[in-house]
Amino acid sequence: AGQLLFEVDLQDLMEKMKEKQQELYSLDLQIQGAAESAAFSEKSRQLILSQAQEDYNRTAARENAAVDGAQAELRQAQEAYQNFIADAVQPDSGSLNLDQPESNQPDSNQTAEELLAAVQEKQAAYDQAVQARDESLYQAQKTLDSANLGEAKDYSVEQSRITRGQKEEEIARLQALMDVQGRVTAPSKGMVTEVGVKAGSTTSGGGDILLSDLSGGASLTVTFSEDMRKYIR
Repeated sequence: AGQLLFEVDLQDLMEKMKEKQQELYSLDLQIQGAAESAAFSEKSRQLILSQAQEDYNRTAARENAAVDGAQAELRQAQEAYQNFIADAVQPDSGSLNLDQPESNQPDSNQTAEELLAAVQEKQAAYDQAVQARDESLYQAQKTLDSANLGEAKDYSVEQSRITRGQKEEEIARLQALMDVQGRVTAPSKGMVTEVGVKAGSTTSGGGDILLSDLSGGASLTVTFSEDMRKYIR
């Protein structure tokens, strides 16, 4: 065990080490950049979501106020018309006198037809306000839902970290080889059965030299023809 098999050029080892370290540094920059980009994207998404929620709340408050105002005007017009009709009923005959309104009516210069037209006008304004509110809230909700969707998960950081781990393993192997001055020795007593590297060439990183372990002994199987039997003892 420990017999020298071959030596790796130390200059080549140092160049390879430098190359791997540069690749590792580049991966670190990629990981850092991807992490910062993800953090910025999330911060932007949260800001857009917050703004969309605020816009929705403001839209709801504005449109609800418009509907409430239109409803109040409608009720006022309805009350004016109902009061006019009630006051127009003659106490003695129980009949309506719509041509001669009493002085205690809301506006003695208005006729029943004018008050009814006002009710219809306020009803139309109220209906329009409700419709406008529903449409505005629908659009605001769509914007809010879009802001709340988020983005597809980016796996580039995880992939870069996996690659980084592989580079670290390569650097560790190169460092271990440099620590022994590039000398590759046999791990145990054995016989070289295959050589996959030549002087001056680059190692494959795999099985450059294959050994047959002889620590447990060895056996040999030979086949002879029948006419050779007499020579076998």
